[in-house]
Amino acid sequence: KVTLPDGLQSIGQNAFICTAIRELIVPENVEIVGTLEIPNHYYDPYTSNDIRIADDDCEIISYYSSAAHYYAVNNNVKFSPLDDLIYGDSNNDGVINSLDLVFLKQHLLGISMTGYESDVNKDGVINILDFISLKRNILN
Repeated sequence: KVTLPDGLQSIGQNAFICTAIRELIVPENVEIVGTLEIPNHYYDPYTSNDIRIADDDCEIISYYSSAAHYYAVNNNVKFSPLDDLIYGDSNNDGVINSLDLVFLKQHLLGISMTGYESDVNKDGVINILDFISLKRNILN
């Protein structure tokens, strides 16, 4: 497990490749060095390969909407949030109930937007799996 210091500004390609690190805690404002061709998608302009900062089995622990979050989601790497949210409270009213299911469903249908509070399974992506998890939690 490695915790990067708060003052760190960026991480370069292959920084933690071929190491035994299984958890990488990344501060919110750390950038991942690379060229942005597609929003929040990092690639090496010389090889067109995706920028890799750690091995695939290394969990990235950081904040939603940070460079580390986008890196984890785009590279299918396990992500765990550090944000202090009430997961499942899609409408931010402080209570988890069936109204949150309605808000999450509207988000999934593109009718409205919700925040990362809807990421019930905390994988960094809001999708149907979160809807299923929220529904199960409410029914139980």
